[in-house]
Amino acid sequence: MSEGNCTFKTYKTVDEQIEYLKENKKIIVPEEYRYTLVEQNYVSLINAYKEFFACGLKGPKQDHVYKNVTRIEQILEIFELDKNIEQVLYELIGDFERHLKNVLIQELCTKYTESSSPDEENDVYCISYIQEIEAFYNEIIKYDSTDEVFNALENGLSIKELNIPKFCKNIFMELRSGKYIYNRDLFVSRFSLIQKIYFYGGGKNIENPNKCESKNELIRHYIKTQKYVPMWVLPNALTFGELQILFTMLDSYSQQHIISKLLDYDSNRIRLNYINVFSSYLEIIRNLRNIVNHYEPIIPYFIGKITDKKIENSQIVKALNVLLNNFYRNKDKLKTTLYPKPNLIDNGYNSRRIKIVTTIYNVLNARQSDSDKEESFNCLNC
Repeated sequence: MSEGNCTFKTYKTVDEQIEYLKENKKIIVPEEYRYTLVEQNYVSLINAYKEFFACGLKGPKQDHVYKNVTRIEQILEIFELDKNIEQVLYELIGDFERHLKNVLIQELCTKYTESSSPDEENDVYCISYIQEIEAFYNEIIKYDSTDEVFNALENGLSIKELNIPKFCKNIFMELRSGKYIYNRDLFVSRFSLIQKIYFYGGGKNIENPNKCESKNELIRHYIKTQKYVPMWVLPNALTFGELQILFTMLDSYSQQHIISKLLDYDSNRIRLNYINVFSSYLEIIRNLRNIVNHYEPIIPYFIGKITDKKIENSQIVKALNVLLNNFYRNKDKLKTTLYPKPNLIDNGYNSRRIKIVTTIYNVLNARQSDSDKEESFNCLNC
């Protein structure tokens, strides 16, 4: 079936898939390996790794050319390597996320327990953020739209008049090329998170006070026992993506302080442009986390995203070094063993793919030294 320039592929049973692989890609699936296509999705098993065995492209549709016979066992070797890399990443990302939450908690709570102004009282309970969000929300809803808010700001409205909470002083701003500029699109997602934090913190929907039942057990416990959820509990209820947004809303001093703790470096060495680079690493780590937690192939992600001529200079490799630096600061070794890398035959066409996999494997397999830690910091300066 076709429509315009598109040709739709038909669904194939397992037996039809086996025949198709043999006739079109020279991939042989013996009867004893038939189970692999029963247990694994064709797209995740074949499409993810078939290009390692292609030797070129041909025709107007740029179809892959397969000259040599490939055994399904060869594909399974890469499949198992992929799973093994994901297991290592799961351990590294989990450790990093727990550390990030704790550092965020410390930084957020300091804003309330140590007042910067003599006119303010210290909030040792860390619950005044709820009233701050209410005051901010009441200012924002005076305007008919987001555009109206930003038009007012661009025409001289003081940010102080909007009663922005202490923990999100940059809610209207984006750091770009070392300068802060207004960003309307980012504000929408950030304002949505602010409302969610209010819902978690006080057990009420700020737009609909009658909707007040959170499904999060930790949040429900604090609402039940003390009415308000302390700031130090909130990060534990947020997703990694929400932690990422929360980081971007903080003032630059707090961001520098957090980066210094995560990378174990003096905050005075961390310039504004480093914050942008570190934020890009958080986005990469979030993507890796999502792939790993949804059991999707990780090797195709590396191949598709790493475009640098020098693979070791890619943002992804540098983000992996941040994860490794964080992990090995207090630990000697991973619980997950990285198995020997399968022997991948270079045919010229697949050279780039093999180099990427080899680089990722070697990075994850290397024990971090002090020089590697210095490198993971220096990579912010790019």
